[in-house]
Amino acid sequence: MSLQPYTYHAFISYSHARDRPVAVALQREVSRFGVPWYSHSYQPAGLQAAWGRVRRPLRIFRDETDLTAAPGLWPEIVKALSAAEWFILMASPAAAASKWVQQEVAWWLENRSPERILIALVDGQLAWRGEDFDWSTTDAVPQTMAGTFLHEPRWVDVRPLRPETPAAADRPAGTRATSLRLGDSMADFAAPIRGVDKGILTGEHIRQRRRTRRAVAAAVTSLTALTLLAATLAFVADQQRDTAVRQRDKALANQLVAEADTVSDTQPGLARQLLAAARGIKLTPEVSGALISSRTVPREIHLSAGSFTLSPDGHTLATLKSGSPRVETRSGTRPARDGDVTLYDNRTLTVKGHIALGQTPAGSFAISSKGLLAVAHGATVRLWDITLPARPVERPSLIGHDSYIDAVAFSPDGRTAASFARGSSHGELILWDVTDPNHPVRLASVRSPQLDDTYYDRLQFQPGGAILALTGDVDSPVFVDVASPRRPAVTPTPSAVRSLRSLSFDPDGRHVVTYDNNRIRRWEVDRKGALSQPHDLPLPDPTVRIGEVRSGSGGRAAAIAEDGRVFLWEENSGSQTAALVAQLPIPKWDSYNVEGLEFSPNGATLAMLSPGSNAGAGGTNVGSGTLRIWNVADGRQRGAIGAVPGRAAIRPDGRVLAAYDDDVIRLWDISDPSAPKRLGTVKGPESAEDLVFSPDGMTLAAHSDSNGDVWAVDVQHPQRPRAQGIWNSPSTTLWTSMVFCDNQMLAAGDLVGNIFLFDTKQPGRPSPVGTVQATRGAVTSMAMIRPGRDQPLLAVSGLETGSAVIQLWDISDPAHSRRTGSDLPAGRYETQQLAVSRGGRLLAAAKRDGAVLLWRFHGAGGLPDRLPQINDTGDVNEVEVSGDGKRLVTLGRDRTIRTYDVRPDGTTLQTILHMGQVADTDVSFLGDDRTIAVGTTYGKTDFLELDPDSNTAELCIGSGQRMTPEQWARDVPDLPYQPPCTRQARGRHHVL
Repeated sequence: MSLQPYTYHAFISYSHARDRPVAVALQREVSRFGVPWYSHSYQPAGLQAAWGRVRRPLRIFRDETDLTAAPGLWPEIVKALSAAEWFILMASPAAAASKWVQQEVAWWLENRSPERILIALVDGQLAWRGEDFDWSTTDAVPQTMAGTFLHEPRWVDVRPLRPETPAAADRPAGTRATSLRLGDSMADFAAPIRGVDKGILTGEHIRQRRRTRRAVAAAVTSLTALTLLAATLAFVADQQRDTAVRQRDKALANQLVAEADTVSDTQPGLARQLLAAARGIKLTPEVSGALISSRTVPREIHLSAGSFTLSPDGHTLATLKSGSPRVETRSGTRPARDGDVTLYDNRTLTVKGHIALGQTPAGSFAISSKGLLAVAHGATVRLWDITLPARPVERPSLIGHDSYIDAVAFSPDGRTAASFARGSSHGELILWDVTDPNHPVRLASVRSPQLDDTYYDRLQFQPGGAILALTGDVDSPVFVDVASPRRPAVTPTPSAVRSLRSLSFDPDGRHVVTYDNNRIRRWEVDRKGALSQPHDLPLPDPTVRIGEVRSGSGGRAAAIAEDGRVFLWEENSGSQTAALVAQLPIPKWDSYNVEGLEFSPNGATLAMLSPGSNAGAGGTNVGSGTLRIWNVADGRQRGAIGAVPGRAAIRPDGRVLAAYDDDVIRLWDISDPSAPKRLGTVKGPESAEDLVFSPDGMTLAAHSDSNGDVWAVDVQHPQRPRAQGIWNSPSTTLWTSMVFCDNQMLAAGDLVGNIFLFDTKQPGRPSPVGTVQATRGAVTSMAMIRPGRDQPLLAVSGLETGSAVIQLWDISDPAHSRRTGSDLPAGRYETQQLAVSRGGRLLAAAKRDGAVLLWRFHGAGGLPDRLPQINDTGDVNEVEVSGDGKRLVTLGRDRTIRTYDVRPDGTTLQTILHMGQVADTDVSFLGDDRTIAVGTTYGKTDFLELDPDSNTAELCIGSGQRMTPEQWARDVPDLPYQPPCTRQARGRHHVL
């Protein structure tokens, strides 16, 4: 074949509307017919590249693939026709009617030989008769082709290959017949274009196909092997990647814990979000511990308010924003502002309701124990029933003052309201009967020289007493006797408090905290307001200036120092004196501008309102105030969700706690550990130690270190506990350990290895019913295990020199106890504590060498399984197993609490919580595995929440302004922005 400067081997002319699919297929198949598969994607620069020893694909022009954008379409078509060596006409009635096909055919007939036209009959009819087409039948080619050919042109019938034809529809696309028919048709076009014999080209095509099959088979074999290798390598890579992700997440989560600690004082909301972010990235033992102690970080709400108050039941938090009218001044116009009251759920800090107040200034507000809200609104006290905070109902107002009201208050029983207004020439106190808020009654008015020209902004009824105190920015408070609300009378102000700047009643009404001349004192106060027996509250710096003082339940007191600290005091156990237990840091600016400081009714939280602090970047989107709420259930250990005074034991069901303080045993309802409720009290042994409950929780035992007595207390009715019996020690040494063997038998061990068994149901029998000589040294701990249903065994550890076994005793016959001979080897060092699950199947032993040994019992007579031991950093002083045996907690010499998940094959460390020197040697579970009780060195028992999800949800309450993308990029640079404490942040997964 002669070589000419053509760009294309062929030009395809077709109807776009009808024949495009067939044209696309024909272009593809003809171009690569007879071409090796590995050259299919080769694009030659010109026609020369298509020939040679190895065939290359033909270049066939089709307008949709080869036509570039141009201002005029036809010139580009002509250019392509001029560059093509052959013309392929896709013949069909649609093509014959197409003006573009007609133009392309006409150009070719005028400029090229008709011998270079190849026809593919796609649709319609094509018939030849004599020297021309039979135009009575032919409808597939344009009439312009009449008389063109001297003899019948080359054409191929490809109608059976159209998808919509019945023949094609009945023939599966992948059959061999279809494949051969398609190849034969394409050869009719490719052979003349390439200038080779059709048979030779077809044979070459078949050889290429066979060669391809062999290559594919070999490739499949190779690819299978490579795939297996790649899968193995991918698995290893995934493992390495997962390891890298885990290591990165662990490091990042622990880093966020450290970052939260650095900003917790100045940006508590951000600190809370950083801890929540750490929880979302990786729950490491360090993160879990930080979540437990996260309650030390105050809650934070940004709001537009000037004051706040709490309902007497502690359920509702209310904030007040005073309204103001439009004011014209020389410097400009101050726009009007509407005031309002916002009601929050004090537990979740979610808004429960709003009350619009308009533009009239509001000076003070209060909530009664009956659910009545009073707002000093101008010269009127407006009342709302907020029993349903979402739908406040306004009641009749209290009208009687002739000037703006400065302060309002309710009596503890909610029956009496008091309001004070300072007029232009006198001050007036009015008492109201609001027993029926729909018909309030004015009871009495008090006018006295002591009230004139004085600004009192705080009214306080003495809880349980008959005194109303008025305090404010004055030299001394005023006491009013309101024992008879219809006949109130100003009483002489005690000389001791005439120069006081601040005064606050305890919720019990028997104490009052005062501040004067840098001296904060706590007094006893009687029902008539007489103060006595003052005790100074210690100050770290006697020269510091105090701004606000408040008193709370449980002997708590708080004061704001104007150097940027909030002091917190609590009563010492068994004493009327108080200790400074915490100094809560706040921005110094806030300490000068405090607009409210209040304890919750139960004293578990302390809230402070200050203006516009911690506004964040740019100082925008923050209201005019910041409310901080500290958790102070235990001021020394503010991570506790609740606390009770005394050293404690937990009833097996986790709902009742017994605590002893000197010779008094107090019972508490701890169904809600965050709000313990006092039950009954009973006298116990002097210097009581080691409280233990019987398995059914109906009997409580204690022993005395002073005289060796053992006491049993009937606690079947916790509100009315009673002493059940007292047994004297047969030994002259002190008791070291006690455990109930069942609901009746109590075992008590002493310093010289004796164990005495007492029948607590027989208080008239003073002597023990059985004795066990267990060791030659002190009995350090005992526990009851139950390998089988009817075979309880007493496990005993002691200080016996040269022996570190845990002895097992059969005490089914108390008078003839016997050692089973199946002692448990416990290493070389002393066993300090034994603990067992409620079912008696999992036994744990805490060792002085830092090990915790574990055994799981499966049945009577069989040897227990020894689980892998836990290794701590030093002495393990305390170990406790949850009732279901699925969790274990230890308290070590380093005063660090660690919790572990217990599985059949071992344990996994879940939590590391550094308690510091406040932790003593007592730790126990509360009924389940979510909450623990920890004894402290200062005589309290604290409750700590272990569940990370609960702690994270608690963290997100009061977490302030949402983290900005800039803050996220600074603290979490490797992960996409996803602020914590949002629904989208829950359960997220991060990747490298």
